[in-house]
Parts: sequence; structure tokens; C-alpha cells
Amino acid sequence: MRYVNNKDWEDIAYEMNVGIRTIYRLHGKALKEIELRNFTPKNGSKSH
Repeated sequence: MRYVNNKDWEDIAYEMNVGIRTIYRLHGKALKEIELRNFTPKNGSKSH
């Protein structure tokens, strides 16, 4: 929502009925998930 709709974190927290810390935590998890998906080989196995 933040990047597509240009909303503040506070607005997103209000709309989701959660605290601002929860929004930051969820955002961090989402960024890590994106990073993992970008660095995972196409066959699904993770390289080390």
C-alpha cells in the first residue's frame, strides 16, 4: 500500500487496525521474503 498508494505507515497501521511497530515488523519480513525470492534459484533449492 505504501509504495502503490503513497500512504504513510501510520495510515496503513490505522487501516489494518494494528500498531505502527507491527507495520514495521511486517514490512521487514516482506523485504526479507523478496530478497530470498530474488536470490533463490529457479528450481526452488537455495544456494549456499
